[in-house]
Amino acid sequence: AAYAMDVLSTFAPMALRAVSILALAAAEPSYYDAGVSACVPGSGHDHYPFCDTSLPIDNRVRDLISRIDDAVKPNLLTARGHLMNQGRQALPELGVPSYYWGTNCIHSSMSANCTRDGRCSTSWPSGPSWAATFDRELMRKMAVVVGQEQRAFFNLGNYTDNGQNGMGLDCWGPVLNINRDPRWGRHGEGGTEDPYLMGELGTAWTRGLQEGDGQDPRFLQVAVTIKHFDANNIEGGAKADEGLSRHTADVNISKYLLADYYWPAFRASIK
Repeated sequence: AAYAMDVLSTFAPMALRAVSILALAAAEPSYYDAGVSACVPGSGHDHYPFCDTSLPIDNRVRDLISRIDDAVKPNLLTARGHLMNQGRQALPELGVPSYYWGTNCIHSSMSANCTRDGRCSTSWPSGPSWAATFDRELMRKMAVVVGQEQRAFFNLGNYTDNGQNGMGLDCWGPVLNINRDPRWGRHGEGGTEDPYLMGELGTAWTRGLQEGDGQDPRFLQVAVTIKHFDANNIEGGAKADEGLSRHTADVNISKYLLADYYWPAFRASIK
């Protein structure tokens, strides 16, 4: 059940990623790959149904996915696979460029560079400071700014990150793992030890990032990917010295504790 909840929180945005790819396909030539993106008139790839904006988005996504070779799909589910595989996440036979979905949006858009005219991404305090305000609207407003800046830097292209990490429209954040033990190595990314408050933080963060100020309800400002595995509380520290990590620890948690303590923040944000 815990795994199912995490899969939901992690891969619910997969359809959004496909939508993002469609958005790229209808855009100007990608800064990730040379050549013309799909859906641009005259590109040779604009005849596919996934390029037809008159169709429902679900139909377009299904059409695009149906045309991707099954052997290619696992790598598309690898975060930052574009970088690790030297651009091989592109689908040249469909004219679809690589799409980066590993951008952190924990307390800022995390762009490495400022713009040429000196405008930089805003770095807000970390998650525990957000939670300490107990101010849902303030949290939402800060997330709106992060989402706006992420979208803006994405529009500027890889220049803002030296081409190292890409600038996708999928944001990794918020971190909704409960801060139950100060020895946890990611304590500064989380928010609070209270499940209800963490859920309120996550909801405000998600709405701010995805909806922005509601300028155009047809589009998401960015797509949220909640972090990390539910009940993840091992990262560095003494357990690492024992050879354990969040990838190797065998954690046994009761159904009651999962439902009462670990799931509420994820559930509230997803809903």
